[in-house]
Amino acid sequence: MPLPKIPRVLFQGHTPSQRPASARTDAGSATARVVEATVQEWAERLTHNPDGGNVFQGPAFAEHKGAFGWTPLYVVVDLDGTQVAVTVLTRSVPGFGAVWYAPKGPGTTTAAQTADAVQAMGELAKSRGAFLLKVEPELLDTVVNRTTLAHAGLEETWNVQPNGSTVILDITPDLEAIEAGFSRGTRYNIRKARKGGAVAKVVPVTDENCEILLDLFDQTAEGRFSMRNRDYYKSMWKRHEQAGQGCFVFGYAPDPEAAQSAVGAGSNDDGESTRDGEPAWDGEPAMTVVCCDFVMLLGNKGSRKDAASLRKQPVRGVPALSVVESIRWLKEHGATEYDLCASPPADRIKDAEHALYGVGQFKTGFNDHVTDFVGCWDLPLNKAKYKAWTAGGEGALLRVHLKRTGENWY
Repeated sequence: MPLPKIPRVLFQGHTPSQRPASARTDAGSATARVVEATVQEWAERLTHNPDGGNVFQGPAFAEHKGAFGWTPLYVVVDLDGTQVAVTVLTRSVPGFGAVWYAPKGPGTTTAAQTADAVQAMGELAKSRGAFLLKVEPELLDTVVNRTTLAHAGLEETWNVQPNGSTVILDITPDLEAIEAGFSRGTRYNIRKARKGGAVAKVVPVTDENCEILLDLFDQTAEGRFSMRNRDYYKSMWKRHEQAGQGCFVFGYAPDPEAAQSAVGAGSNDDGESTRDGEPAWDGEPAMTVVCCDFVMLLGNKGSRKDAASLRKQPVRGVPALSVVESIRWLKEHGATEYDLCASPPADRIKDAEHALYGVGQFKTGFNDHVTDFVGCWDLPLNKAKYKAWTAGGEGALLRVHLKRTGENWY
């Protein structure tokens, strides 16, 4: 569906040389300021936002991005007595200035509140030399919300994070009730997995387990989508586990070939396989990893950020069984909702031509409702530079960066 034409409305702010510690919008009483906080303090502060926080706003994600070219800033916006914590990633662009990007932020819940927060953030960003502020609020995709953002001077752009459309599970009931709410086909697959001897469990984010997931990633991609370098993924996964905000869930299935090759080799005195992540015991079939999920957590929200699986599964339904295990882990850590992270938009969920059609079919087996958000929006802070940016500057930067580093600039 083509994006609607959105009018450009620009505002004037402080010059970079003024650089105040905080900035106040001309349109209202909202202010924004940069603050200092520990990782634990900031994570806690995010959970008190109107939206309850978001995993992509989390300090573990920000620190990870800080190791790959971005500079994280912790910004607090004061909205008529309500404080909104916003994690902002900044990056300099030669000849333009800085890009300020709030992944899945600000954590506001209404378009009007978002517009006020963005204006205050924009003033602060401009005072510090930015020519562009990118925001990605999780507001529902409605005409009213889009119109409000457009009238505040924002321009719609392409999404940076993958879950502009997604499937979200309510995981407040007990696990048995949650599973009973899945589609008949998904429940059948889970039963088949259990009957076939498959298991799913949380495993540590070790180097070896990272390599197992990355190898499955390679098989899953098969040229259909690009991957970042392996160090990028390892950094993200390890930082989240170390912060208590992420885990691996691996799905295992019996593998007769592995069992035969394991006889007399690769086991310790207790009969356990010595390969990390692949348990096997005397008298039981060897088990092989057939799917892997990386699950993120912040406050009461979880997200299935990365997932990969064998194309040909030795036992049916193991990926669905892994989702159940992920939900169990999230509930143990206080989560009440689980974002399966990315699907086709609601109006294309049945479109077999969509790149995420298969993904959507799998995820709507857990909840048939697709949530569409308004997506990513730009607030131009310098008219001339933003025009050059959208006319080809951004595309040229991304292409050159990809050619030189093999990495996505964002």
